[in-house]
Amino acid sequence: MQVNDIEIIIDEDESEDPSLIVKIKTPDGDLDLLGEVEMYDNHIIARRVHIQGGGKGTMGWSKVREIGRLTAEKLDVEYIEIHGAVRSTGANPGRQPRKIRLSSPLKPRL
Repeated sequence: MQVNDIEIIIDEDESEDPSLIVKIKTPDGDLDLLGEVEMYDNHIIARRVHIQGGGKGTMGWSKVREIGRLTAEKLDVEYIEIHGAVRSTGANPGRQPRKIRLSSPLKPRL
């Protein structure tokens, strides 16, 4: 997958600052995100993030990471840092996911 293969759509009607609802369209399926987004000169931090893919087993962590790195490249930032929301359902409810940093493949890593 290449950076031109993804499309980033912000749902402005349903989003309310600082929370954004974002759809990332890819040839492998869509990724929907909800989170509080802070944009800086060289990076983005997304807090309390909820991610939903095309369904169970359709998009693993390697694919989500690839999409995140391509998104960083498309938005011309060095990295995107994701702080997941506390799980309310699924595996280990009440657990705080670890922080994830996705670096652009074309930007230097910090």
